[in-house]
Amino acid sequence: MAENVFIFGAGASKDAGVPLMNDFIKEGLALKKKKISRAEKIDFDRVDQAITSLYNSLYSKINIKLINIEDVFGLIEMGKILNKFPGCTNATQIEELRKSIIKFIVVTIEQKNLFNYKKGKIASTAKIYDEFTEKILRNMYRNNISFSVITFNYDISLDHSLSFHGVPHTYCFLSKNKIKLIKPNYIEKNKIKLIKLHGSINWGICSKCKRITPIDFTKFNTHPCLGPDPSPNLIPIRIGSEIGNFSHSNGDRCRGKLKDIPLLIPPTWNKTDYHSHVKIIWIHAAQELAEAENIFIIGYSMPETDLFFKYLLGLGTINPIKRLKKLWIFNPDRKVEERYKDIKGLGIEDFQFFSSTFKEAIEGIPLSYLVKS
Repeated sequence: MAENVFIFGAGASKDAGVPLMNDFIKEGLALKKKKISRAEKIDFDRVDQAITSLYNSLYSKINIKLINIEDVFGLIEMGKILNKFPGCTNATQIEELRKSIIKFIVVTIEQKNLFNYKKGKIASTAKIYDEFTEKILRNMYRNNISFSVITFNYDISLDHSLSFHGVPHTYCFLSKNKIKLIKPNYIEKNKIKLIKLHGSINWGICSKCKRITPIDFTKFNTHPCLGPDPSPNLIPIRIGSEIGNFSHSNGDRCRGKLKDIPLLIPPTWNKTDYHSHVKIIWIHAAQELAEAENIFIIGYSMPETDLFFKYLLGLGTINPIKRLKKLWIFNPDRKVEERYKDIKGLGIEDFQFFSSTFKEAIEGIPLSYLVKS
C-alpha cells in the first residue's frame, strides 16, 4: 500500500471542462441548444421538469440549493426510497427520473470534458491532468515513490492521463463474484490504485451477474463531435452514454449485457443501496488512508451532504503504528478551510490549507516532500 495518497474532488476537474456542482445544471441544460440526440433531450427535459417541480414544492418550506447537482441527485435518490417525488405519480416514473439524472450527468460530462483528436486517435489528455501526471505521478512511478489516488469524480480525465503517460493502474475490483475482505498484496504488482468512490462513467453493471465491468475507453471508437465545439479537433469520448452497447467480457464466462446507465453514486449521506457494488472499493480506500504518511486533498470542498467521507477519513486513518505526517488541502475557497479544521485531529504532524487552484497545487507539492518506498 502507498505512503502517499492524493484525493481529488470536483475542483480538480474544473480546468478539464467539467462544471462545478453549482454550475453543473445550468451548463448541462444549455446543451439542449446543441445537437444532442432525441433520446438525450427527453432525459434532459425530464430533469428540467423535475427541478421545476422541486422548486415549486420546496421553495417555501426548506432551503435546498436546487442549482446544485448533488442536491438534486440526492433528492431523487431519496424520492426513490420514499416512493414519493413531486411530479411523479408512481415508482416507475421515479425510476425513470433517476435514470434520466444519471444520463444527464453523463452526457454533460462527455460534452464538456473534451479530448484532442488527431489522425484518427486521441492525441493528448485533459491539459491540467496531463500536467499533473507528467510532472508528479509519472515521476513518482518511475522513481518508486509509492502513491495511490482516491477520487470523487465521475469523469475519466485522470484515468486517461495515467494510461496516456504509461502509468498502469487498477480500479481495485475483485476478480471473483463474492465480496470478501482483501489482503494488502491482492492488487497486481506495479499497478497504481485508482479508487473512484462515487463510480465512473466507464463503469457498467452487468445485468446478469450484477458485477461492475469497467470499459477500456483507451480502445473505444470515439464518435464525431456533437455540435459546435471550440475546435474541430476536440471531441467527447462517448463511453458512458454508450455503456449499454457493451457486454461483460473481462475474461469471465458471464457475457451478460451491461445496463444502459453507468454506475454513478450520489455524493450524499445515503450510500446503502450501493454497498454490494462498491464495498470493496471503499475497503481499499480505508486501507490506503490507514497506511498513508502524506495525504494531499485537491479540489474537494467536503460538502455537508457527504458525511460519508468524513467518517471514511476518520476511521480510515486509524493506525496504531503509523502516524499521518502531512495533511495538505489545496482549494481556492477559504470557507472550506474551516470544515477541515473541524475534523483535524491532534495526531497530524503537518496540517496546512492552501488557498490554491489545481494548477498551483502542482507547483506546491515538490517530489522531495513525498515518501519513497
